[in-house]
Amino acid sequence: MKRQLPHPLRSSQENVNASSSSSQETRRVSREISASSAPERTTDPQILSSRRQIMRQHKQASGGVSENALQCPICKDRFKSPKITPCQHTFCLQCLKNQVATSNKRDGCFTCPVCDASFDGRAPENLPNNLYIESLLAISSKKQTRPPKSTGYCYACWKKHVDDDLKEELGNISDDLETSTARFKEKIIYFRNKANEMKDFISRDIEAKIADLNKRKENRIKKVDHIIATGEMSVEDIEQRMQKTQAEVKEGKDVSYDLLPANEKKVKIFLDLQQKATEAMAAMVIWESELHDIEMGLAEINKRGGSVIKENVGPLYKRKVFTPKIIVNRDMVQRPSALAVDSWRDHIITTCPGSGQVVILDRKFRLIRRIRHREMMAPQGVAFLQENDEIYVTDKWKHCIFVFNHKGKLARRMCSKGQGESQLRSPEGITFYLERNVFYVADTGNDRIQILKKDGSYLGSIGPIGKRTRNTVRLRNTNPGPSHLNQPTDVAVTATRVVVADSGSHKVKIFDHNGQILQTIGGVGTSKGLFKSPEVLRIDKKGNIIVGDAGNGRVQIFSPEGEFLRVLGSKGTKERQFGWVSGVLVTNDYDIFVADSKNNVIYLF
Repeated sequence: MKRQLPHPLRSSQENVNASSSSSQETRRVSREISASSAPERTTDPQILSSRRQIMRQHKQASGGVSENALQCPICKDRFKSPKITPCQHTFCLQCLKNQVATSNKRDGCFTCPVCDASFDGRAPENLPNNLYIESLLAISSKKQTRPPKSTGYCYACWKKHVDDDLKEELGNISDDLETSTARFKEKIIYFRNKANEMKDFISRDIEAKIADLNKRKENRIKKVDHIIATGEMSVEDIEQRMQKTQAEVKEGKDVSYDLLPANEKKVKIFLDLQQKATEAMAAMVIWESELHDIEMGLAEINKRGGSVIKENVGPLYKRKVFTPKIIVNRDMVQRPSALAVDSWRDHIITTCPGSGQVVILDRKFRLIRRIRHREMMAPQGVAFLQENDEIYVTDKWKHCIFVFNHKGKLARRMCSKGQGESQLRSPEGITFYLERNVFYVADTGNDRIQILKKDGSYLGSIGPIGKRTRNTVRLRNTNPGPSHLNQPTDVAVTATRVVVADSGSHKVKIFDHNGQILQTIGGVGTSKGLFKSPEVLRIDKKGNIIVGDAGNGRVQIFSPEGEFLRVLGSKGTKERQFGWVSGVLVTNDYDIFVADSKNNVIYLF
């Protein structure tokens, strides 16, 4: 059975009442002493005895406040940084941290030792301060039960001096309350703004999806209309031939055939009409056979477009069983980083900053080619452009992008070091967005995402306030906040979203294509849904976000709405553990490749 500890606020109230009684008795005796108007110290034994009794009572009352109201129920010592829990009990900040650290509960739940109430204790420093206890601590550190001889105060005057200190502390408490009220109002405004932003996000997201669906609808209807138009042309031609042949046969039967004198001519006309009728009927048979192909074409259009209404079968990643397997080790790669797929040949491409080269593997993960160049020093990000059959590689130390053909020959070099348009500083992640035919580059050193054409010319950027260049998308917020990028290391793009691994702020940030912030996922921490330097990310074909949580040595998977789904791996140097997640890649079959630059391996889940 848990021991019930004294309630600190209740004890403090009792002590204050005791102190108040003692103060009343002090004022009564002070009036008696003042009434005597004695110019010198009294020697009356009765008065001296009363003074000693009052001093003892005041000392006992003051001692009660120090021992009970100012005592932490956990450490049994005076409060240090007193914090009020949601159950209205007070504890030292460090005591709360120690209790959470020693708790066996993984969710950071804290159980109050006074009332057994449970609450989230993962951030005890965010709990409100106990202003009442703080004021008592401040006063008790100043207050003395007997006036110092050097002051020349009598007890009554000394008590008035202490009362003045109390008034001053009450003034401080009043100032603290005003500050807290102002902060609370700011929190309310922030909450309402976030709620309005969420409404705007939902509206924009739904509108973008509706626009995308309408576009898909128009494309599919155009294809169907084309097939119908082609079929209708054939139908019209066959109908004309059938009508013409039918008229000729009828005329020959009713008119021409009877007027012919010779049987030979009759036979010739008969054979001619029979041939025309046969050809017309054959054309109809051919069209009927082509009808099957038309139906197959319509079915293919519907299959490629997909169904708008889908059965809700639950998140795939919650059901899928992932079994890690090492496919490449340190013998083949040194500090492997970004991963990409050669979509023409199904080859795996990975950059290796440790050896300054790009490694290409076949379908069975055997080495095909190593791409080296004397100018390439630290290849980091990689993207494969199917249209040009080229490999784009960012170089973190050379501050540029190298472009190679699929055989590893250097085609060209794009961008240069700097802060301007088409200039980079320590670039990392790179991805190609096919719909707009542009690249998105994580310009890490410049705290922005640059949007470039295939030749490297500048189109725009999503970046921080205060480093704006021409045509740079500027976000609405004027202060560092959700829209501020701090060392972005990777980027992924869909039809409606630009998703950024903002490593410096330990968050994943989601923008629309106009650069407006839509959503933020995570924050610094080790719990599920939190990050330590999320360095890489990818988006699968259903919109789920796969994040390489580098500092925590794991891969976290989120739904398109940002809901946490599951985690893969853990931090360490043993087999099936990650030292530093430096690259992720997801296939159409939802297999996940993970590069670990610290352990020099690549896993397949």
